[in-house]
Amino acid sequence: MDKTKADEIRFCAFCPNLCRTNYPTSGIPQREYMAPSALSYIGYAVLNDLLKYDDEILDVLNKLEAFDECKKACLYGYDIPSHLRALASDLK
Repeated sequence: MDKTKADEIRFCAFCPNLCRTNYPTSGIPQREYMAPSALSYIGYAVLNDLLKYDDEILDVLNKLEAFDECKKACLYGYDIPSHLRALASDLK
């Protein structure tokens, strides 16, 4: 993964979630581990060997439907869902 994408994942992991206003309120269960910053932190942790990549993490990183809505509200224009999908694909 290139440095720019990794930096954007890190930035999102520690962002206060201003994009959460776009998080769907129906259809997809709302779980804290599915919040944009939580998913980004999982990606950050995997990239920095703080978390071992396994099937459970692969499963989480492939459930980004709600996160796709949040990217529309990202003040910085980052496409973190695409970065996390690329990370999951790279690690397979």
